Amino acid sequence: MREYKFRAYYYPTGKMYKVYCIHERTVFLEKDHSMTTLARNDCEIMQFTGLLDKNDGEIYEGDILEWVGVPGMDDGVGVVIWHKNHASFYVENDDANVYDELYDVFDYSYVIGNIHEHSDVV
Repeated sequence: MREYKFRAYYYPTGKMYKVYCIHERTVFLEKDHSMTTLARNDCEIMQFTGLLDKNDGEIYEGDILEWVGVPGMDDGVGVVIWHKNHASFYVENDDANVYDELYDVFDYSYVIGNIHEHSDVV
């Protein structure tokens, strides 16, 4: 069974934080070995996909992946999204309107950033 983990991008500071617990209006963070709370409206929460990239780095929603050498696919860059109609994580590449299941490319991928801190990459 996969582990459920979340992270939050906090807009006022422009930083990403590890989430400890999520409530209706509050996000609790583990920060400097103490608990910190943030208003949920000031955050974007992203879920861990349960998959690791080629460097054993965790892949989250909103991550930017670069993949190379996937059989039957061109090399590319895309953003990890949750595709609600398929109930699955996908990689979206707006330039070519490519939507591929994350499971098909994660073994060939590297996380090269995320949409909040590296939006210029995509």
